[in-house]
Amino acid sequence: MGTLPSLLVKGKNSTAALGPELMLPLATKSKLYVFFTVLYAFEVASRTTTQGNALILTAVFPIKPIKLQ
Repeated sequence: MGTLPSLLVKGKNSTAALGPELMLPLATKSKLYVFFTVLYAFEVASRTTTQGNALILTAVFPIKPIKLQ
């Protein structure tokens, strides 16, 4: 068994997580302006790293608003 840095270099580190994801569009009746995404991940398995949970918030803005109809 090697040291932690040698294990990381060999690519033997891995994690697995499960959790819900929610995507919310911000729009009017005729145009879509932004997508908001909320993701919460529960780590269920990890190797050579500490185990924890993650909350990820993202916003996606198109170059120009998207026409809906």
